[in-house]
Amino acid sequence: MAQILNGLCGIGVKLVLDRLSGRLGAIAGAVAVGLLFHQPAFYVNWGRFTQLASQSIMLAAWLVTFDTLRHWVRADAGRTRATLFRQGLAAALLTAAVFLLHFRVFAFYVALLAPSLVMVIGRDWSAARWRRLVTGSLYIGGVALVFVSSALWDALAQYRASITLAAPRQLVSTEEQRVGAQRYYEFPLEAYYGLGIHRHMAWASLVAAALGLLRRNGLVVLATVWTALLLGLGYAYLLPVRWLAITNLGAVIIMLYLPASLAIGVAVEELYRLVCRRFAWAARPSLWAAAMVAAGLVVAPYRARDLETYRYFVTESDVRAMDWIRANTAPDALFAVNTYFWLPTMAHGMDAGYWIPYFTGRRMTAGVMLVDQADVAYQARILELSRLVEQAKSDPLAVAGLQEQGVDYIYLGPIGNIYTGPLDAQVLRSSPLVETVYDEDGVVILRIKAVHP
Repeated sequence: MAQILNGLCGIGVKLVLDRLSGRLGAIAGAVAVGLLFHQPAFYVNWGRFTQLASQSIMLAAWLVTFDTLRHWVRADAGRTRATLFRQGLAAALLTAAVFLLHFRVFAFYVALLAPSLVMVIGRDWSAARWRRLVTGSLYIGGVALVFVSSALWDALAQYRASITLAAPRQLVSTEEQRVGAQRYYEFPLEAYYGLGIHRHMAWASLVAAALGLLRRNGLVVLATVWTALLLGLGYAYLLPVRWLAITNLGAVIIMLYLPASLAIGVAVEELYRLVCRRFAWAARPSLWAAAMVAAGLVVAPYRARDLETYRYFVTESDVRAMDWIRANTAPDALFAVNTYFWLPTMAHGMDAGYWIPYFTGRRMTAGVMLVDQADVAYQARILELSRLVEQAKSDPLAVAGLQEQGVDYIYLGPIGNIYTGPLDAQVLRSSPLVETVYDEDGVVILRIKAVHP
């Protein structure tokens, strides 16, 4: 799935560059986004497929919308009103798809679409052209609104609730709130290279953008403005208006490969034109294309190794343990699992224990990544259980707390917890309340004795 979406991202980049720059630039952009950049291939480690899916069609949606509005504003004689309305319908469908796949990516899409309206108008700012632009925009926007209306109101209500309700803040201290906000919103400079674009490709992108700006290339100007707006969204949390912080900088950083690939594609196209003017023998597009494909093939093995192995929680020994759980535990059994607090209010599993509900139908103590959408009582219980699990890493007395909370078993997988350390079987076994019921190939399952045996 990740590699399919990765390939689709390259198609969007190629379409834009092919239409607005040139065929060689389109090939270069596709190679860059598919192979030279470690994003979006790196998404395979995260499973953020809704964001990646939305980003894979975002540039195609923008191109169709941009192209439709250009024809609408120019009132092209070769296009009938019916043709424009059909093309506008396609633009509206794609725009709606971007929103429905991932709400926050739609904000990135708007950040691209808004400044491109200036390109649509061009140098003729006559009232007639503005009227046609407004008419076309209202048509596309109105049709898109119809398609997304069923989800839009729920999304807005949920977003409003996340801002106005204090439910998560009731569960943690003021200091924990501060630490959580810092961890969610603040990213060091190194994060741009680690999460976004590797250092050498970041510099290549900056040089490419500089060349495009020197050549006064409109697409690079647009990509530069888009990048600035994206970073503005990432740093919006610094503003006193809280509702503007619709996302964090991390979500922006991991999609900067899109404007960067546009800049690289344009730079290659501009270089080709400059070189061919000086050296006639270099005017061989096939050689340039072959060189770019060859460069992609050289770095392809590196993309295949871009794996964060610690994120792959389930091993073969875990699968066998899941079979044992299904055969030997009650259907409503509750398992304590290795846990990491990503934020003070969000605890998630760190080994195969996190997958126990999926494999066996049993319950586990950690919350899913969307636990903040649950009611306060459920969030409070998950936090209480997860804090007890954290305590049990070094204090066997915490097992009594787990017992009181109705926890039946403790699952220790071979992956453990690379961040804050795993549960220790030896520490837990020192409690008289536990007994080992499974210990094979690195997987240990401890049973917590019932309160009233």
